[in-house]
Amino acid sequence: MTGRALAATGAFVWRHREIVRAFAVRVAWWGALVAWWTVALELLGGGPLDIERALLVFATGAAVCAMVVVLGRASRMRWWGGALGSVHGMCAVIVWLVANA
Repeated sequence: MTGRALAATGAFVWRHREIVRAFAVRVAWWGALVAWWTVALELLGGGPLDIERALLVFATGAAVCAMVVVLGRASRMRWWGGALGSVHGMCAVIVWLVANA
């Protein structure tokens, strides 16, 4: 039963791979945006800073955005992925500089 369901799911994904890719790219972009937003608000909140967590989230977000640039078919998704990845990178550099000042 499980093998048949897995085979059917794989066949569906293979038949509709362009739609699945477009959906995955958009989910990845929105996930990176939400990650950046939550950490940026936490850093601007004035409370105690968890520098390691912030750097990890920013680095992961930049990597996810790089995958959006590589896998995205639409030019606007590649452009926005590059822009958001640059924001993640800039925030990581700023946090690192502030932490090591």
